[in-house]
This record gives sequence, C-alpha cells and structure tokens, in this order.
Amino acid sequence: MRDFNNDPEWMRRKAEAEDGSFVSVAGSLYKADEEKRKVGDATRVSFSRFVHLARKEKRLTLEQFAERADVDLFELVNIETEKARPKARTVYQIADFLGISEQRLMALAGLLDLKDVQFQEESVRFAARAETLEAPTPEEHAAFEAWVNFLSKA
Repeated sequence: MRDFNNDPEWMRRKAEAEDGSFVSVAGSLYKADEEKRKVGDATRVSFSRFVHLARKEKRLTLEQFAERADVDLFELVNIETEKARPKARTVYQIADFLGISEQRLMALAGLLDLKDVQFQEESVRFAARAETLEAPTPEEHAAFEAWVNFLSKA
C-alpha cells in the first residue's frame, strides 16, 4: 500500500505552486483560494472594527468622520457594518486622515495582498479584542431610542 502525504502545509505549498488550484490527497482537499478568502474575511472584519474604534477615539459621529476624512457617508456606514469592500480611494482617505500607513490599511481592507503572516495574525487578534461589550453612551442610547420610536410609528 502506498503512503499518502496529507500534511496541510505540504498541500498549501502545492496548491500555491498550482496558482490556487485544488490539491487532493487521499480524499483530503485543499484549495489555496479558500484559505485566502478566510484570511481576507478576517482582515476585513479587523478593518471594520478599526475604523469604528478610530472614529470613536476621535469622538466623531459617522457624518463628522465622513466629512473630515472626505469619504462618502454611505460607504463609511457600509465599512462599519461590514456590508461591502471599500473603494481604494476611501481607504487612502481614511489612512491619510488617521495618519497611518496606506499600504497596511489597504491590506486590512482586503484590497492588497500582504504575505505577512504576523500582520494577518495581529489583525485577527485585534478583531477578536475589539468587540465591545460596554453599555451604549448616552448619545448612542438617545439615538437608539429615537430610532426605535421612529420605527414603532409605522
């Protein structure tokens, strides 16, 4: 009987050598694109949470942040709610406004493929830690109550 190599690292290398193709070994299947998608999803969550916390650190509403960063309000809402991948211009404007690396923020937004394992691990770690559990601020509570009142009238 022949021994099969089903080591995940070996399969990853073989799949990448095949430019993202499938690699199957004794029923095990590895697809490089699937791993990249998972990393991309995780970094986009990190990007969303980073933008949200950066805005809160500056004590800005979505409208104020969008205006000061010179980005579209609708797109900023989509970023913070993880609804869509942002445009490169938007990420550049946010990086410029916050005074941080455009390249790293582009990678965090999923617009640039950085083959930096530490960057990927740290971005996932940040996303896990950045989930806030504290009570809403008085302003957030007031906005929530106003919205509930509005929704209740229909």
